[in-house]
Amino acid sequence: MSYQASEENGHKGYLFAGFASLFVAAFIDNARGPVLPVLCEQLHIPYETAGLFLMIGNVAAVVATFTMGRLLPRIGDRKAAIAVSLLAVLPGILAPFVDNRLTLLSLGLLLGACVSLVGSLSSILTVRGSPLQMRGKFMSIQQVMYGIGSLIAPLLFSTLTHASYPWWWLFTGSSLLCFLLGLLYFRILSPETMAPLPKAEVKPAGILTPAALMIVAIFALYVAGEVLASMWMTSLMVGKQGFLPENAASYQMGFFLMIGLTRLLSFLFVRPKWEATVLIGCLLA
Repeated sequence: MSYQASEENGHKGYLFAGFASLFVAAFIDNARGPVLPVLCEQLHIPYETAGLFLMIGNVAAVVATFTMGRLLPRIGDRKAAIAVSLLAVLPGILAPFVDNRLTLLSLGLLLGACVSLVGSLSSILTVRGSPLQMRGKFMSIQQVMYGIGSLIAPLLFSTLTHASYPWWWLFTGSSLLCFLLGLLYFRILSPETMAPLPKAEVKPAGILTPAALMIVAIFALYVAGEVLASMWMTSLMVGKQGFLPENAASYQMGFFLMIGLTRLLSFLFVRPKWEATVLIGCLLA
């Protein structure tokens, strides 16, 4: 049985689906970092090829997000979500067969597309399911789920490695999560095409002001820095410092633990009137 979300009252099912989606997207996204040095060693490839594994995933993410934006109004949330969840099952099926550069890059392509698509769905569903007056709060707590998913990925990698399981079990587990996510979408989402997402009124003349472009550039640099740190942290500790992959993953967990905690603190304590001050202070820091 599925239900239509209401902008005034929200919908708990849509919220749960949105939170679960971002958890899964974060898990898949940050499972790539810990396995990179293992793949480099097992496939006897240089880090340049490992970098291509990440780059091709980013290109796939851009293309997948653009395609989803074009298709979503035509096929509706439910069909799009189920299709995305089925696509996200494929990396776990391919992962055990990665034994050369071609299959490695194919896996990177799939992972990049899946992370982007499932992550985009998480935002859409959270907006659909949250009451208008509480939307900011729910979008904030949604990001806590990203921190939790990011933390569990290296934790599970370290656990599996200590137990002598192969690296690809991490992606097999993520495929199972995506399958369960598809069942959740099928159960909860309304079969009707949803109304367009609410849009804030923006004056056309103010979209491309120098101040707006500077803000976009600052946040683009921040996001790039966070992605580079999370993706290459394990590889640098293994390749340059001689850490074992499972031990390097433990340090990566600390990185994501701080991300999750700061997002939780923002949800609990930051008030709307403080947002500008907190944002400027954090950027300066």
